Amino acid sequence: MELKGRNFYYVLTTISLLWVAFLYFALDVSAQTFIFPDSDNYREAASFLYHDLKSHPYRPLVMSAITGIPYLFGLGDSAVYTFSFFVNVISWLGSSLLLFSLIKNILPERKAFYFTLVFFTLVGCAFIVFHLLTEALFTFCMLLTFYLINKWYHTKTFRYLAFAIAVLLASVLIKPGAKYLSIIAILFFIKPLFKHALKPSALIIYAFGMLIYIQCAMVKKDYGDFTISYIDNVTLYNYIGTRAFLYSKGETFTKYENPRMPYLFSLSYHEAKKVAQADVKEQLKNNKINLVKAYFTNLWNNITTNSTSLNVFSNVYNKSYYQFLRRGMLLTSRIQNLFFSVSGFLLAILYLFKSYKTSPFYSIISFYILYTLLISGVSCFEGDRFTIIFFPAVLLLMAKFYSERSKTHQKHTKHV
Repeated sequence: MELKGRNFYYVLTTISLLWVAFLYFALDVSAQTFIFPDSDNYREAASFLYHDLKSHPYRPLVMSAITGIPYLFGLGDSAVYTFSFFVNVISWLGSSLLLFSLIKNILPERKAFYFTLVFFTLVGCAFIVFHLLTEALFTFCMLLTFYLINKWYHTKTFRYLAFAIAVLLASVLIKPGAKYLSIIAILFFIKPLFKHALKPSALIIYAFGMLIYIQCAMVKKDYGDFTISYIDNVTLYNYIGTRAFLYSKGETFTKYENPRMPYLFSLSYHEAKKVAQADVKEQLKNNKINLVKAYFTNLWNNITTNSTSLNVFSNVYNKSYYQFLRRGMLLTSRIQNLFFSVSGFLLAILYLFKSYKTSPFYSIISFYILYTLLISGVSCFEGDRFTIIFFPAVLLLMAKFYSERSKTHQKHTKHV
């Protein structure tokens, strides 16, 4: 039977659920006990919000609100982790369907289907769903934003652009690192946004803008600064800042030894922010070379490491095949990380300016890849968590590149 129309979505949904089920049982996910510190942070943030109506210094409202839904029903912390798995699976599945919808605008449905199947093979993207982390949900938000922007370009119906900006603003309250991305997007679309500012559909933008304001006001009330999160200052100080500092001392920065972290965490959040900002200024002034060296070292670390989401798994039941499967997938994830990071960078450079006037949508995709990749250099030791969030966007540009090459080949063949 030949697949047509909606059948592609049904088949993709079936394949994705079967694949998750296979990974879940083959690698004994239910028996794993490791919890990332970040995961416990998200649980803690949800507890703050639902039990104390209080902000968290690092984790913003939207992620906390989604994560903590089980608390509404009187359930405990374990239910929060279980619930996050279902949220992540839905997000991962939703990302695949959005990716297919975007690629089939470039290629015939069957080829778009094959490109989407590649997404399922991305180890880091698949295994992140088994942890209470933001990457799966954030990736879905980004693809939904791209889908809506693409709709805007094709229809010029303002509600698509309004919802796209709203989803992007919501993503800031999932991953605070997206705040500059959202500011740039608003500036990029400032003309249509200003032109339609009084339309009813613009209200959703104002609503999420107000939510960001509420987040900042709550942090100000609880910790002293009008900011979305303190995580950016902590990251700058503890990772790129510490590596540059240790370089200046002729010492090596390792994952398990961070000599500056205890001091920063001994301070109040307000004081820690001041210390981190002062440290950045001082190093920019007096330690530039080591800061640049630290940045590129971090960047290399981020694009050459394997999936930490899988790396923390252990062979609880001593199954004979387990280590072979785990090590094979870890090696695959390392290769995928390097390949998609490098090819993503090259394709993004290619399409950033090439398609700006004729197809600005692909310039937007390119900018997102470059933005996400390049800001990852401020941190390190997180495996592929910084890069997997742009892998679907890379697949989209790969499909675009393949489409153009195919058309060029066909024209050349006709002339011959």
